[in-house]
Amino acid sequence: MNRFLLTVLLFALLTNLYAQNCTVYFSYTIDQDNNYRYYFVAHPQGQNYSYLWKFSDGVISTEPQPVHIFTAPGKYSVSLTITDDYNNCSANYSSYLFVGCEGDFIPSFYTVIDTNQKTVSFINNSKYNSEFPTYFMWNFGDGDTSMQKNPIHTYSHPGVYKVNLTLDNELCVDSITKVINTRFPDQDTCKAMFSFISQDTLFDTFSFVNLSDAPNDAYYFWDFGDGITYQGYNAIHQYMQDGIYKVVLKVNSVFCNDSVQTYVYTGQKAWYPDTPQAFFSLKPVLAKGLTYKFYDFSYSQDTLSARLWDFGDNSFSTYQNPTHTFPSDGLYIVKLKIYSQNTDSTVYKILFPAYTDSTYSTTCSALFFPEINNLTVHYHDISIGQYSDYHWYFGIYESDDHDPVVNYDDDGIHEVAFAIFNGNNNCSSMYKMWLDLTTGQILYGKPVPIPSSNNYVAESKISIFPNPVHDRLVVINAQIDHIQLYNAVGKLIPIEFVYNNNVLILNTEHLIKGVYFLRIYSKGSVHNFKVIKN
Repeated sequence: MNRFLLTVLLFALLTNLYAQNCTVYFSYTIDQDNNYRYYFVAHPQGQNYSYLWKFSDGVISTEPQPVHIFTAPGKYSVSLTITDDYNNCSANYSSYLFVGCEGDFIPSFYTVIDTNQKTVSFINNSKYNSEFPTYFMWNFGDGDTSMQKNPIHTYSHPGVYKVNLTLDNELCVDSITKVINTRFPDQDTCKAMFSFISQDTLFDTFSFVNLSDAPNDAYYFWDFGDGITYQGYNAIHQYMQDGIYKVVLKVNSVFCNDSVQTYVYTGQKAWYPDTPQAFFSLKPVLAKGLTYKFYDFSYSQDTLSARLWDFGDNSFSTYQNPTHTFPSDGLYIVKLKIYSQNTDSTVYKILFPAYTDSTYSTTCSALFFPEINNLTVHYHDISIGQYSDYHWYFGIYESDDHDPVVNYDDDGIHEVAFAIFNGNNNCSSMYKMWLDLTTGQILYGKPVPIPSSNNYVAESKISIFPNPVHDRLVVINAQIDHIQLYNAVGKLIPIEFVYNNNVLILNTEHLIKGVYFLRIYSKGSVHNFKVIKN
């Protein structure tokens, strides 16, 4: 190769390599006394460059460190080009500036808490240029947002929340985050709740899903009933032996604490349906009122693709665990329909008495599931809450077994009721269900209001069940002063009873079949009931 040509090629190659290292960027600072005055500094790699600055307001500079004063707020582009003619090197760097933001654009707010209305007012005292339309974006830290300038927000639970305010006027964007502490006296409550599902067909590994309502500072403690515990929000647990385990979830917060329990059946003890079965429970948001939280406890080995709630008042929801307020007192048919990927949809419905003055326990909910096999039904307690006593009512037959097996003499429609009690935590709850043994289907369920502890109970609400009675008679909503039981000919009959938290349980096992009259003295009034013993 020609020596001259080789020299030229080598020179060109070295020049290109050098040119590849020709880079530049710039920085700037803003005058503290005038936020329209900017001090720019070029940062090239190397030396002996010429500089060309171009500002989008028409100003040009050739200095390495120019000072530029913008005359109005706005969005500006700044471009710097460096050139080294000797080494055939040039580079460019461009950036946008939002002039007028610093100093004149400061997000700020403070809060005013209304303990009566249980609301938090956010007062926006930000500094910004009113010549430009400004947007306010609030994030209240509980999943809710607002674009109002001065919003008022209601937190469903007390707690510590990080609230963020972002200002944006398409010229400047800035934000501020503050930590606020909301606490209202009658909101200092925790409501523990969870559901679970088997992760395999052996029914030894279960996924526990936390459904609790609690302040955001709460922590969660699981006891799986086999000696193993876990602290965390959700949990997965494998049981090493077949059995029936009482699983407890405890919720603890600086504001409140609560716990809930239910039974998990594993391995050979597992009875869960082979095909999807819609199923649900509910809890009142308050002891009295028309607002309730519904919990989806459906059973399915398939993935559920959708669910539809029908509350019987022309209201619907597709949420998994919705909260609903009924419009007025009445008896509503509430339905849950689930859809799975591989099987047909199923529906579960309840007759729900929603009355403002009806009291449902907020500490426990009686619930059970019937395993139907022709005329034999194995009942499984899946109640929620901390309870110590329970009792089953099957019409002419009663039981204190935890999971009784009932052999019916005929098919058709059968009614069953299950009641749970605990005098230590005001738990008292009852659930009824109607079964069609001809088709092997659950017709519907029905929660029965039983009070926990009331300072005053309306006398007109005193009621008894079941009637006809077999082993036990339960009287609810009664502040008992004295009771008397008479037979059909007016003879006073001795009776044993237990009374706790306005719930009276009479032992009627020794009574012969016939008609009796129960007289209850309560708060200066006398109430008479006709009782039939089967």
